[in-house]
Amino acid sequence: MLSQHKINAMLTEISSFLNRSSDRDLLGRSVVITDSGGADGGFLVHHFIAQALRDGHITILVSCAQSYTHYNSVGTKLGVSFSRHEEQGHLVFIDCLTKLTTQQQNGPTDEEVKGQTRHTFSLDSAFSLRGLYKLLHQCLLDVRRVKPDKPVCLVLDDLSVLVSVGVRLVEVVGLVHYCQHMVTSTAHTALGGGYMVTMVHCEGGGGCDEETLGHHLAHKAHLSLHVEGLPSGYSRDVHGQVRAVWRDSLPVLRREAQFKLTDRTAHLFAKGTSSAVL
Repeated sequence: MLSQHKINAMLTEISSFLNRSSDRDLLGRSVVITDSGGADGGFLVHHFIAQALRDGHITILVSCAQSYTHYNSVGTKLGVSFSRHEEQGHLVFIDCLTKLTTQQQNGPTDEEVKGQTRHTFSLDSAFSLRGLYKLLHQCLLDVRRVKPDKPVCLVLDDLSVLVSVGVRLVEVVGLVHYCQHMVTSTAHTALGGGYMVTMVHCEGGGGCDEETLGHHLAHKAHLSLHVEGLPSGYSRDVHGQVRAVWRDSLPVLRREAQFKLTDRTAHLFAKGTSSAVL
């Protein structure tokens, strides 16, 4: 297991690339992460989750792509205990994956797991996301009632899954729009504040619905992050590159970096500065 010093250094390295200077600089903003070219942007999703929990933010995690066990395992590697944060009321987990893969259509339900309430959600017969929005809205009201002064981080991972199972693009875009307003609105900011992180896997290419969704949401986001493979192909020492665009700055701020992933670490560095090159 990584030492706390190495975990802190890794998180700081990514936060520095993201131009973050405090634990409140994302309040009122939305972040969209997309990936393509064989690269996986999931490491950035895990970074935002771990950083939010370490900063004491209430984190509502909606998973369409991975199990609770997966997030918990990665969180442990990043020095974050999901069970402890659940017990403290800092983490709410909403499981869309189980219902999507089993094709059950029973509507929103709650499941008691080791004394903690975790939510599950399934699509209705019309493939509408209205029920999911209502569930998210209720979760937000619940955490606001108990911890009104805590910032809220809403994570949607990975919305391309909803498109792949037949949900219309307009439904997914609408969900993101209403969630963004719900979390980052002026009334909400007057309390503890909030921000949203959305992941969209765009591997299909060729103008597929997933790619269209990713491009649309990235263009609307305050900060968009695109993870892609190297144009030159696979490299043992450089696994891909990240392009960041801050659309709420004037002029628009752009930054690029390359990265290398291992089982326990993610390292970002400027182009041409990999240890293999130097």
